[in-house]
Amino acid sequence: MLLVGGVHRLFSSSISYYDLNDAGGFLKLFVAQSSTLYGDQFMSYNVHQLLHLKSDEENLGLLWMHSCFFFEDLNGDFRDLFHGTQNINGQILQAVSTLQKLPELTRDTQPLSKTALFSLD
Repeated sequence: MLLVGGVHRLFSSSISYYDLNDAGGFLKLFVAQSSTLYGDQFMSYNVHQLLHLKSDEENLGLLWMHSCFFFEDLNGDFRDLFHGTQNINGQILQAVSTLQKLPELTRDTQPLSKTALFSLD
């Protein structure tokens, strides 16, 4: 109930100072009690991040108004740049270099136009 109550308040279409403080308190209690309720293995970085939601809303506005999905999507693209566990830095460097060079390679490999082939100039 603490987790749902806190997050529900933070994701409302508007929030009062009172509700914002309640949400922060609910989430602090949830994090404090979560290892007792779910075990120490439950205590992860993501659980800790719940403590920052109140200040995020204070600093950035209502939570539903901003998103990190753009950055998470980029993480997926980044993950696709390497395969396996050996020389990851080299794999990423090679992939990024190739991606940066593709426009030039594409331009250089386009066939010449017919007028360019038969021009007498």
